[in-house]
Amino acid sequence: MNLSIQQLQSIDFILKRITLNSDYPLLYKKNLKLVVEINDSYWYGDFVRMEGSKVFQYYIDNAGDVEVNNFSVTGSNAVPTLSKIWKAYTEATKGSEGYHYFSNPFKSISDLPLLFDTLLWLLSSSEVDNEDSSIFPYLHNARKIDNTLELPFIYLKDELIKLISIVEIND
Repeated sequence: MNLSIQQLQSIDFILKRITLNSDYPLLYKKNLKLVVEINDSYWYGDFVRMEGSKVFQYYIDNAGDVEVNNFSVTGSNAVPTLSKIWKAYTEATKGSEGYHYFSNPFKSISDLPLLFDTLLWLLSSSEVDNEDSSIFPYLHNARKIDNTLELPFIYLKDELIKLISIVEIND
């Protein structure tokens, strides 16, 4: 499945939030990464960088100082793509009307292919597309799956990227 960087950022955000949630003992604190195909090679890394439950990135302010911008799903620093997938996630985990789950599926998911399918379902439910995002279009901490190359980031603006898998990294 070919996805925009904004869609991959959205999925990565939800994946990271899920692994921060102690209500999901089978996924809690796992270092899970999305695997993508870029130029006929398989890579994993971070489509969003997070501190706690917030997405962050560095920027240069009007005075020339390096600052940190923290993004959220609501409020003045809300990113629409993250807000959309967060809304789909919260509705699905509450079993809201219109969604096919009667209980929170993430409490019992341990199978990575099932997690992958559920994340794709959330993405399709959220209607996240390739709209503008204030999050830089990078794959941070990029590593080839065979560990032959590591890059601090890969620039992916305006690319459609093939999502391949999810892996657990044990560093």
